[in-house]
Amino acid sequence: MFVIASSESDLLDRWRAGLGESATIVEMRRNDALRECLVRLQPQLLLLDLRLLRAARVQEIAQLHRASPATSIVAAMDGCDEDLELALLRAGVRGAFLQDVSGEVLLKIVGAVLQGELWIR
Repeated sequence: MFVIASSESDLLDRWRAGLGESATIVEMRRNDALRECLVRLQPQLLLLDLRLLRAARVQEIAQLHRASPATSIVAAMDGCDEDLELALLRAGVRGAFLQDVSGEVLLKIVGAVLQGELWIR
């Protein structure tokens, strides 16, 4: 099971199309229920639009990782920021990518992360 989280409907639609039939997909559009969703469902993967989080993004990622340590978190960024990427990896993210990737690249990212690899844009 994968959780995809963003407040942007078009981004969720692109992710869902890119992931195809690879897993059961649960959509989250609000940050306030995301932690509870992870604890309850214990998904294999969380595909997360960082814009969904508040200003303390790195701390929120760390809290999500602690809530569901077996869930691989992959963060979609709206721009290149090496310092942020490094901080996200330290907080528990297994991958980071620019949110405008194609469906084909998204599948490669998910596949690599689920095989235990790290993915940096």
